[in-house]
Formats: sequence, C-alpha cells, structure tokens
Amino acid sequence: MSSLAFACRPNAIQRTCFAYLKYRKQAYVLPVNHQFNPIEKIVELYRQKIELYERMLKEKNELIDKLMKERK
Repeated sequence: MSSLAFACRPNAIQRTCFAYLKYRKQAYVLPVNHQFNPIEKIVELYRQKIELYERMLKEKNELIDKLMKERK
C-alpha cells in the first residue's frame, strides 16, 4: 500500500467526526414546525410575575396578622 493511499484513508476518529458533522448538518436542515411568538412569552412571564407578587403579598399579610395576634 502506498503512503498516499494510506494518508487519504480516514482513521476511526476522523470517521466519527465526519459522521457527527453530517448528523449535525442534517439536524439543522430538518424543517421546524414550532412557532415561537415572543409577545405571547412576554405576556406569560408578566402573568407569572403578577401571580408571584400576589402570593408574596398574601403571605406578608398573613404574617402581619399572625404577629398582631401574638402581640395581643
């Protein structure tokens, strides 16, 4: 076997790397059916923030009531 033919033949690491790169290229080419609407995400996060604030306010009020009852 000539040294040129041996040098052109990929080894196991190169074959694995080529296979991985081919897989990644195919993965990026596949069509994506997911629709991402940033406005909906912002609205959802805002709603979650409001719910969190409401829970925090409720817990604060309950704690204040508890402390006031203990004080009497």
